[in-house]
Amino acid sequence: MSKKSYHHLFFLAMLAILLFLSGCVHKQTAQQQPAKPGIITLQGTILHKSSRLQTIVLASGHDKNAAEHTISFDFRTRGMEHVARGRQVIITCKPLKNKELFCKALTIVPADDDYPENIAPIAALALKKKIDAHRDLTLIDTRPVAAFQACHIPGALSLAACGPNPGAGLRQLDHGTTLVLYCGWPGCSHSMAMAKRALADRDNPFEEIRILEKGLDGWIDADLITVASDRFILAGNLVLIDLRPARKNTVQRIPGSVSIPLTMLAQRIPDIPGDAPVVVYGDSLQESLTALKLLRKNGFPRAAMVAGDLHGWKKRHNPVTSGPVTTAILWQRPLRPGEISAATLTKKLQQRAGIVLDLRTDQERQRMGTVRGSIALPLNQLYKELDSLDKSKDIYCLSGPRGALASEILNAKGFRAWYLASSALHCQSGVCEIR
Repeated sequence: MSKKSYHHLFFLAMLAILLFLSGCVHKQTAQQQPAKPGIITLQGTILHKSSRLQTIVLASGHDKNAAEHTISFDFRTRGMEHVARGRQVIITCKPLKNKELFCKALTIVPADDDYPENIAPIAALALKKKIDAHRDLTLIDTRPVAAFQACHIPGALSLAACGPNPGAGLRQLDHGTTLVLYCGWPGCSHSMAMAKRALADRDNPFEEIRILEKGLDGWIDADLITVASDRFILAGNLVLIDLRPARKNTVQRIPGSVSIPLTMLAQRIPDIPGDAPVVVYGDSLQESLTALKLLRKNGFPRAAMVAGDLHGWKKRHNPVTSGPVTTAILWQRPLRPGEISAATLTKKLQQRAGIVLDLRTDQERQRMGTVRGSIALPLNQLYKELDSLDKSKDIYCLSGPRGALASEILNAKGFRAWYLASSALHCQSGVCEIR
């Protein structure tokens, strides 16, 4: 190649690079025009990650346009929990002068999740690490207040997405922190709605906005601690279990608690009503966490502990009592407005009266089992299918918070609807029964 030809090719190459960086050339790979000066967005597949070298190799584009990028990361990179070989991700990064590295990763989010720009997911274990490291974050539970009081992530604040004026509540928060939102289950839309509301306040933006993946269900699946509020415990509408030896219960205990030492808990679980909110406490965190895991595996996923166990309860100047040990579980819950009992619903099903809607996701039904005679209709599709439902028939919604929300929506649209408590649905070997 002549020297003249070489200079000509070099000039064309530099011109192409300048045009690309200026946004004048549209490229069909993952690299996009940056939203901020000096920031690049890449989308592609993770080929390799080296913790020792602190680099990620990302493949982007297709066929002839395919490209590989070597990207650096460090402890400030957000979203490293999403980096796994073969996973599709979106990486925002800052170009580096080092020719061996394409850029320095700032944030990493999954490409296959439908998260708007500036809102990113966070896994339960990653959130736990941030909490333990005392990172500046504001953790918000977007479920109804009653659900929050019975069981929530330690340190969370209650700001119900369906409550009065949630926007005002958001404005009162510390906007110099990371905002982390969660609701109850993987398909719940409350936290996303709240995140979009927070994002819309451009005059007072949060440092960043994250949504807990899989909600409270994901936190519980990771065997992490949940607590109940002191106000909920004092109200007494629960089964409060003292895990300590009976002799300690006699000397000092939380009022209304039942003495079930941890060594006896497994054999006493059948005595606990399936609908009951369950809260435990002992002398140590490990004792309470062991009880939580046991209860969760046996049909009480929303079991919680007293924050700080008995020591924390007294430290917050809450009352204690003493006297003879109480071992009988006497709790009974009245039906809430719009709720139907398992016995009543079973009778109506035998009479083939009404429509039963199973509001669980397809994945949940595949994992847990189906309800004979029910119509599968995930909650997020309810509005789309309203016209297909017969208003002349009673509708029974399965189950728990989703059922309650669905029944409210249906009643507001002119249907006659009730819901069933989630604890009344028992699934085994691919079949779910109401009892």
